[in-house]
Amino acid sequence: MEKRMSLFAVAGVSGNTGAAVAEALLSIGHGVRVIVRDAAKGASWAMRGAEVAVADLTDAPALIQALRGADGAFVLSPSRYDIPNPIEAASDLGHVLAAASKAAKLPLTVVLSSIAAQHTAGTGMIKTNNRVEAAFKAAGANATFLRAPYFLENLLPVLSVIQEQGLLPSLIDPDQRMDMIPVRDIGASVADLLTGMAAPAPVVELHSVKPVTMREVGAAFADRLGKPVHVLALPVAGWADAVAEWGMHPAIQAEFVEMYKAIADGIVDWDGHQALYGRTTLADWAGLILDR
Repeated sequence: MEKRMSLFAVAGVSGNTGAAVAEALLSIGHGVRVIVRDAAKGASWAMRGAEVAVADLTDAPALIQALRGADGAFVLSPSRYDIPNPIEAASDLGHVLAAASKAAKLPLTVVLSSIAAQHTAGTGMIKTNNRVEAAFKAAGANATFLRAPYFLENLLPVLSVIQEQGLLPSLIDPDQRMDMIPVRDIGASVADLLTGMAAPAPVVELHSVKPVTMREVGAAFADRLGKPVHVLALPVAGWADAVAEWGMHPAIQAEFVEMYKAIADGIVDWDGHQALYGRTTLADWAGLILDR
């Protein structure tokens, strides 16, 4: 008898992480229902055989309909950089996501979260994940919080500087060792949790293959480029000015400064929960980014 492949609902496919989840599930033969705000954003996924559900993540009735009948789902609180109250907005969205997941009677919802989401204060933008986790806990929804570390894709805005000038600007100390993960490994880990290849737990911490430093990131790019790459460490006194150039709402700029201070102070760390590990080495990731 032919084995039935599961159907999973995936939010955030217009962004890197949701797309990585959908890619991972499709690559192993499972059905995917992408949740998009605009049907046009789902067209490329439909061409690959995915179902398309149109729903705004803040619209509970539409979201329940989009989730209903799925064997599981991946949801997240999309990054918003244009609003004055990102923490409160994440809390509000978390309550909608949790209520919809419970109403749709999903066996499991994997919720993207972050390292240090156990802290209610002092972690800047990471507090958005703390609030989303709290909303799911309050609702009693069947959820696994996948806490991811620093995204290597955060470096993409300075990729041209790395390539052309041999400089890697960073608000992180060049020698601070920490987990850094590419989104492709997040996608693979979510797929493992949804399909039962990895045992789900209330909280799962996603570690990189091994902790690395920004200096090692620079060296990985240097090896691929065939020229030196120096880490340009920005002093704490200049962080606010540097973040101001990112074009975000001033309130969000302050949250990012707080987050980077929390990283420097060692507050951004694991909490000792069940662990999964990434599969992509730093050298392999640098090659993938430079070759695309």
